[in-house]
Amino acid sequence: MLLDIHQDFATLNEENRFTLAANGYALYLTGTDHDDNYVSKTYVFTDQKGFFAALQQLETMEIS
Repeated sequence: MLLDIHQDFATLNEENRFTLAANGYALYLTGTDHDDNYVSKTYVFTDQKGFFAALQQLETMEIS
């Protein structure tokens, strides 16, 4: 299943973070959902392909 960050977030905060671990990757995002509620989510990836695909999606997100 392909992750679609656009479903979870309408906008992202300017600053977010990620972690590179020995056994995978974690992406920590904050922003607002489509109902203008504050959202904080952590996405965990076990492979590089999924992690980099998620990072590419961030380029098309609106930043608040």
